[in-house]
Amino acid sequence: MSFLKKIKKGSRKIHSKYRANSFSDLGLINDASIKTFGRLTGTKPFLISNGQTVTAATGAAGIEIPLNIVKTGLELWTTFCFPNDLRDFIYKQRQNSLWTNNRLRAAGITNNGECTFCRIRDNGNIPEESFTHIFWECGTTRGILNSIKDLIGENRGYDDESFTLNYWYGMDFDRRGDRICNKGTLLMWDLFRFRIWQHKLKGHIPNVNQIKKEISFTLNTMTLQSRRWREICETNRNTCAILRVQG
Repeated sequence: MSFLKKIKKGSRKIHSKYRANSFSDLGLINDASIKTFGRLTGTKPFLISNGQTVTAATGAAGIEIPLNIVKTGLELWTTFCFPNDLRDFIYKQRQNSLWTNNRLRAAGITNNGECTFCRIRDNGNIPEESFTHIFWECGTTRGILNSIKDLIGENRGYDDESFTLNYWYGMDFDRRGDRICNKGTLLMWDLFRFRIWQHKLKGHIPNVNQIKKEISFTLNTMTLQSRRWREICETNRNTCAILRVQG
């Protein structure tokens, strides 16, 4: 049986608990009323509270996230100046279709569901590679993320809800105190997750400086191709700091 046939056959075998290991766990939308922006599956759906907000099942208490923020995040993958592999990644992470190791094991494609980075480092009790682990909990990812936080002057901790929402949604506040999606920040974090994913697929531990340079190179390329994104990135404190990283 070919690898693609195994993928198709195995995907039907995945239990719902594995299908929840994506943005649906973190509060991305799973409601038929805006399915145009992406079909996400999971055991923790959104609850539409009114026409302007959605209630995300994050933690014990629901967090209301404006629909414009969710929609912006789901629309980024259609941007023409983004590299095709980045657009493909953004689409798949928001469609809950990234093949993390725990999913591959659940589908019967592999027998090992351990985290790729943790297995290489051989830290003893190797955790399962879920969506949230590879992009948020893994020690390798956290180490690189800490370095990027230092670079952009981000002082909020991982237990700070506002930073969590900023990392996954690019959520910020405007001068009036309204919640908005900061496109530059969201793009920066999407690029970070994209580079983490690329190194995971290659099966080697990423270098901190290498990740920074890769993100900076991609941002610089986009700013040369699109005046709109050049304005977004050059007026964003976070992306400006990344753009100054020398290749």
